[in-house]
Amino acid sequence: LCRSVVFRRVHNLAIMAGNAQRQSDELEVLEAMYAGNGEFELLGPQPVEATERNLVQVRVRGGADATPWAVVVTLPLGYPADARPSFQFEGFTRAQSAAISEQLDSKGSENAGEECVSDVLLCVDEVVLSALGDASESGVADAGPVVWCRTTVLIDQMNNSKVYLRCLKELCEDGMALSVFYRTINSLNNAKLSAAVDPFRSVYCVLDAPSKALAASFLKGLRTQYTDTGCDGKPTKNGGTVLEEFELEEGAQTLVGFTCVEYRSEDELEGHMKALRNPAPPMSRKGYKALRKEANAP
Repeated sequence: LCRSVVFRRVHNLAIMAGNAQRQSDELEVLEAMYAGNGEFELLGPQPVEATERNLVQVRVRGGADATPWAVVVTLPLGYPADARPSFQFEGFTRAQSAAISEQLDSKGSENAGEECVSDVLLCVDEVVLSALGDASESGVADAGPVVWCRTTVLIDQMNNSKVYLRCLKELCEDGMALSVFYRTINSLNNAKLSAAVDPFRSVYCVLDAPSKALAASFLKGLRTQYTDTGCDGKPTKNGGTVLEEFELEEGAQTLVGFTCVEYRSEDELEGHMKALRNPAPPMSRKGYKALRKEANAP
């Protein structure tokens, strides 16, 4: 009996090691396929470091300019030998994203025991077009062109970035996309930061929402919910200041999913923000600094 147990354990370890190697090989293929700027992003650990509580995750971005999308792929420890990956689509309304995710999961369930992620991702554009076609036939698209809303919000400081970012993710629903640009606070020799956890400063949040109503709902939640912790460690409200808000025609939205990017200088921030501002009229760096100064005024 002991020999049988030992054999099974050794056999299982061998399978897991084989899975890790096959996952690593597949990630290399994906990174080569999606080699553009920001197209491939490793969210979780490397396969050899993965655990049941910390699985391998990657985000892949693609799609034409009019229909950008992102898919978060999660690889269980048993993949590909005896488990299948899961696909979480990002980019449209919650209902559309859920339907597309379900179709991708279904495609990933085919050909058990074999690698499938690259093949499934190659089908995303086709699945997206099918989903949009179904929405159009059901009359969803008959209400006229969709007008998106882009909103830029400045949050002067996040005392507990983990709590705040989790709240932002919860507020970012129904097809919204949010990009967060932040600077870290290296020195915590301040009584106001005594209870800080990975604090951020000068945080710019750029939101693309499918409607002004959804953007307003996001801003209301940001203003009224307990998004941060105070110097005493207790939950507190810490809303931001709207710097800019303007309409986007459908297809002009460029943000997908939820992303966080650290910047280390004003020039680096400018490189991120210049393509996201309202082109008419343009917002100069002096204008952004003036708005920031106004937002911080007592």
